[in-house]
Amino acid sequence: MNLKNVDTAHWGTSEQGLYQCCPFKKKLRDLYAQSYRSRMAVLEMTYQAGMGHIGSDFSCLDILTALYFG
Repeated sequence: MNLKNVDTAHWGTSEQGLYQCCPFKKKLRDLYAQSYRSRMAVLEMTYQAGMGHIGSDFSCLDILTALYFG
């Protein structure tokens, strides 16, 4: 399975699914969507490299997203 289609396979259309799973204010939804896209990018990079540790990357992504985009 192509990792670019993971969110589409799980949520239907990616943007629609992202906003349905986080029914808060627009800014929070936007931050959540960015965080989700960053997680998918990290997962894609790890998959392409064939190795890596995503736990620490995933655990700090919400904080980094809020600091950088918020």
